[in-house]
Amino acid sequence: MKLLILAEKSSAYQKFAQVLGGISGNIGTDTYELVHSHGHLLKLKDPQDQVSADKIARYSEWNSYDVFPWNLNDFAWKKTYLDTDAKKNVQQIKQAAQDKDAIVIATDCDPSGEGDLLAWEIIEAIGWRSTVYRAYFSTESKIKEAIINRKDVSDKFHSGEYLEATSRQRFDYGSMQLSRIATLAAKQAGYNPKVLRLGRFKSALANIVYQQWQKIKNYVKKPYFEVRYKDANGNVFKRNFQDDDTFRFEHKSDANNDLLNYKPDNVVIDSNVTKTTEPPSLINLMGLADLLSKKGFTTSQVKDTYQKMYEAEYVSYPRTEDTKVDQKDFDELLPLVDSIANVVGVDHSLLTHRTARKKYITAKADHGANRPGINVPTSLDELEKKFGKCGKEIYITLAKAYLAILCEDYVYEQQKAHLANNPDFKSVSNLPKKLNYKLVFNEQDLDSDSNKSNHQGFLSTVTPYIYEGSNPAPAKPTLSFLRKFLKKNNIGTGATQLTTITDISNPKDPTALLKVKNNVYELTFNGLASALLTQGCQISSPHVTKQLLEYMKEVKLFKIEFEKIPTLMTTIVKHDMPIIRQNINVIKNNSTLQKLALDLPKPAERVNGIYSPTGEEINFSRIFSGHRFTDEEIQQLLAGQTIKVNCKSKKGTAIIVPGKLSEKTYQNKKFWGFSFDVNKTEFPDDGTRTTGIFKPTGQKVTFKNSWSSHKFTDSELQTLLNGETITIECTSKKGTPLSVEGKLSQQKYKDKTFWGFAYDKNTIKFIDNNHFTGIYTPNGKEIRFKNSWSTHKFTESEKDKLLAGQKIRIKLKAKKGSWYATGGLKEQEYKGKTFWGFYVEKKEWA
Repeated sequence: MKLLILAEKSSAYQKFAQVLGGISGNIGTDTYELVHSHGHLLKLKDPQDQVSADKIARYSEWNSYDVFPWNLNDFAWKKTYLDTDAKKNVQQIKQAAQDKDAIVIATDCDPSGEGDLLAWEIIEAIGWRSTVYRAYFSTESKIKEAIINRKDVSDKFHSGEYLEATSRQRFDYGSMQLSRIATLAAKQAGYNPKVLRLGRFKSALANIVYQQWQKIKNYVKKPYFEVRYKDANGNVFKRNFQDDDTFRFEHKSDANNDLLNYKPDNVVIDSNVTKTTEPPSLINLMGLADLLSKKGFTTSQVKDTYQKMYEAEYVSYPRTEDTKVDQKDFDELLPLVDSIANVVGVDHSLLTHRTARKKYITAKADHGANRPGINVPTSLDELEKKFGKCGKEIYITLAKAYLAILCEDYVYEQQKAHLANNPDFKSVSNLPKKLNYKLVFNEQDLDSDSNKSNHQGFLSTVTPYIYEGSNPAPAKPTLSFLRKFLKKNNIGTGATQLTTITDISNPKDPTALLKVKNNVYELTFNGLASALLTQGCQISSPHVTKQLLEYMKEVKLFKIEFEKIPTLMTTIVKHDMPIIRQNINVIKNNSTLQKLALDLPKPAERVNGIYSPTGEEINFSRIFSGHRFTDEEIQQLLAGQTIKVNCKSKKGTAIIVPGKLSEKTYQNKKFWGFSFDVNKTEFPDDGTRTTGIFKPTGQKVTFKNSWSSHKFTDSELQTLLNGETITIECTSKKGTPLSVEGKLSQQKYKDKTFWGFAYDKNTIKFIDNNHFTGIYTPNGKEIRFKNSWSTHKFTESEKDKLLAGQKIRIKLKAKKGSWYATGGLKEQEYKGKTFWGFYVEKKEWA
């Protein structure tokens, strides 16, 4: 059988080729060819393109509530390509499928079924009507086994993963109604957002951030004072407070008066019990991101870096729903744990539980919990070079969290005590006996609010004092706060949580709901407007979101028909729309929202007019690349004339472009706009360009009078216009000094021709200002050495002496003062490389 194996992305395709032995070949009695997608290549068409012609007007409407709720049964659920590159990708897959007997879906095995959905989108787009298999694999290195044991899924309606993903996609598509309703409501309140993004997950997050900031805003500190006891080890004895107790005071003076009733007391030990705590459960991707956020890494950094590390098999599959591993996964990693421990600096003697404990093992896991991968790095430096500091910290944290489950339990002694003369005063002290797993991974790092227990035993006597407390201040909405909220409500997998938070806090997205600074999340205009408008709505309720996720899982198990999930949105719209409309009054005069609205992009100016050449009424933008057309220019454009416009390129360069109005197409939509020929672009005389006659051809040319960091002199400009070669000194993009030879020539970039300095790559020389080259007299050879050592830069005289083989005495600075070093040049070795450098024979303090 001829198989076409479909990978989800280029990196997986390359890994499969490595494992299978090439992009084509044999697997048993079958032949195969590999192809790949680039994630989703198709998307659902706009609502107006999903319905019959008589209903287009209704589903195009943004400015009326009367069209809602939509009847989702009107939709054909048609899809279109994301862009031209996606279309090319699909055509390439279609061509490769021409002579094949079956397609094997080898996209990521997401718990959500997203990999199955994107594969079926492609299969349908190429018109495939033959056999389809699914290869289920936990890591890309196991693809061969997965293909051999592939499952026939030719009927996609018998694939639970596909049905779950399809139901979710259509439900989320239906939530577009609420986005339009909320956007219209915001406009009626006097604002002009581009679009307010409402959805089952994102709205719940925006709402909880809003609620928390309201608690912070309305918090009023209410101090109280009471008598407590403390011993010299810091153990505190206190009474349990009930609402009707009278020992807690509003004023310190009253507490001071009460303090007169108490004297030093003796401690009575009630119990002394040895207890143990098992290592914590394995952390998920959200927990990992939470820990790393405390070290300054963003959710985007963690998500993207983890994916790259997974593709290199340093860590396990990211988008897992599993919180445990199965025995097979445990056994696979067991021979590697000592090597992993070496990399992250964990003592092997702590890893005594080489037999899996029930707490961490499940009978079956699709991918297993997040953990180190089968590719163990040789060092942390290897990881940092490949994936940066974030990659290094990801591995350290993930490895230690996993290695902790191989450690012995934490052992501590819990002492309980009361006071002899005041028995209502009690205390508990936990005394560590054996830290065991806590030496490797301490779960308290995940809980910034956790109370750090006092770890010293009780002394025999205690002294009374005045304790000042208050009602607890609400916590700021950090990533830890959001993680706990999502965990408490059982909303989403760790990977889904992380992806959603990253998506709605993307600083480059003008519709983002959140912004983050110093790991604290705040609402943008869109976030606050959405949260205010959806107060009391189902779409922002965590309970509704949780229930919807449960329903979608039921679809996967064929317990609910997938078509029923999208229709749930109709119920939500009917419930939420009147509430959103009522909440218009809430946002109308909200001072915080009005302040945030100042940062919204101004609405685009548009012009209506009759286009004389055709006599039709057209509409076009008055702004083009930073230039605002004057009234006179508008009349010239409507007359079909060509005008010259002073504007700026995408890179901010001042340019002059001649152009006129024309009808254009973007993403299959036609519109009128200003069009120009890039080859007729001119540049204003702003001092950054030179115009002259290029002697070899006699034509008039304009070119930049600088290149890289070098500005051409008048003499160099003339030499270039003569067609001759010049040598210049400049710096690379990384700041490295260079010497480059080049001349003036006509060049091309993205179908645009221009004149500029062109250099010969073979003439590039690095200018090294940090080293000195000369003849070393003792052996007569040319050597190269650094012209400084520690804090001292050698003088010309010192360099001459060193090259002559002489010793020199130099003065150096230190924290405690100054010191002298006496030495000379010597050929040395470091990490297998030899080099000449200064070596010290004698040290002495100044």
